[in-house]
Amino acid sequence: MHYQRLFRPDLHNKPVAVLSNNDGCIVARSAEVKALGIKIGIPLFKVQHLIEQHQVQLFSSNYSLYADLSVRVMTILEEFGSM
Repeated sequence: MHYQRLFRPDLHNKPVAVLSNNDGCIVARSAEVKALGIKIGIPLFKVQHLIEQHQVQLFSSNYSLYADLSVRVMTILEEFGSM
């Protein structure tokens, strides 16, 4: 979730959710979306009314981006771990 906000600081403190491969289910959500009672794995159509009412920003999952950022973070942590 924080990856979306990394590149979009305008989304700070706004409700943001990431959708599954086929955009059918919510697979990640910000604290603001959690506060709305929206659960992980719920089909999007079941909470569409909340998404629209609270202007939740939706993003398709981007696994190549997540993997790249994960490798970068782990590389930095390894450097600190070897000190």
